[in-house]
Amino acid sequence: MIAFVNIENQRQFEQDGYTVIDLLDANQVEKLRSLYFSTKIAHAVVQEKMHSTSDTHDVDLILQMNEDIQRVVSPVLPKQLKSFDMLIAGFLVKEPGEGSETGFHQDPTLVDSMDFVSANIWIPLQDTNHENGNLRLVKGSHRLADMLVVTPQFPTVHDLFNEQLIEYATEVPVKAGQAIILNNKLIHGASTNQTDEERIAIVMAIKSPAASWSFHYMDPMAEVKQIEQFRIDTLSFASMKKNQRPEHAEFIGYIDFDFPQLSYADFKTFMDKNYGANSLFSRIKRKLAAWIE
Repeated sequence: MIAFVNIENQRQFEQDGYTVIDLLDANQVEKLRSLYFSTKIAHAVVQEKMHSTSDTHDVDLILQMNEDIQRVVSPVLPKQLKSFDMLIAGFLVKEPGEGSETGFHQDPTLVDSMDFVSANIWIPLQDTNHENGNLRLVKGSHRLADMLVVTPQFPTVHDLFNEQLIEYATEVPVKAGQAIILNNKLIHGASTNQTDEERIAIVMAIKSPAASWSFHYMDPMAEVKQIEQFRIDTLSFASMKKNQRPEHAEFIGYIDFDFPQLSYADFKTFMDKNYGANSLFSRIKRKLAAWIE
C-alpha cells in the first residue's frame, strides 16, 4: 500500500480517496514557480486551457522537469509518506478564462493489479480557491466498484449520473505548498479559473511499492475492444503521446475487464450511507455553490 506517516492521513486516504498534507515551505514553492516561469515558453506550445509538461511531447523537457521538481520535492516526502514509488513529476497549468473548468473524470490506474494503488500528488504553487480552480473531489468514489481506468476512452462507473456529480463534490481549497494526494480511481474535477493568472501546480505519480508500473490502453477505433497492457518506466512514460498507446513501452498482453456502470440510485445510496450526502441541507448547499459559479 501507499503508507502515510500520520494515521489520520492514512485513514482519510483509504476512506475518502484523498488526504491533504503540509509539504513545501515558501522557499521551495518559489523555487518551483521560478522553474516553471523559466520554461513557460516551452510549456506554451500546448494551446489548451488545461495543459501539463507531458502534453508538450518534448521528452527532454519532460525528463528535465521531472529531475528538477524531484530535486525539490523528493527530500521532504518521507516526512509524510513512508512507503511509495515515484514514476514522474511535472507541471499542470490551468489557464485563466472560460473553458478552463475540468470536468469530472478519473485518472489512469498505473498499477498491474486491483490489489494495489496508484495516486497523484497534486501541489499548488499558489493558494487555491473557487475563483482560480479548486479541486472538486467526490469523497469515497474510488470505492464505488472495482475499477480499471484506461486510456483514452472507456465506460466509466459514473456515465449514467455524470451531470449530478457536482451536487456531491467537495471543493478543497489549499495553501501554496500543501498537497492533495488522491487515488487515481477517485472521481474529481476542478472549478473554472476566473482570475487573470494561470493556476500552476505540480503533479507527481506514485504507487504501492509492491506493484509494477503498468499502462492500459484501449483503441477507440478498433471493432473489437481489447485492453492492452504495457509495462512502463519513467522514460517510456515521458515518451508517450497524449491518448495514444505507449510506443516505447513493453507490451505485456491483453486483459479482460467488464467495466461496471452504476445507476444514479445506487450511487445515491452509497453516498447517503457513507457521507449523508442526500440530506436536504447538503443537497441545497451543493446546488447553491453550483448556481453561484
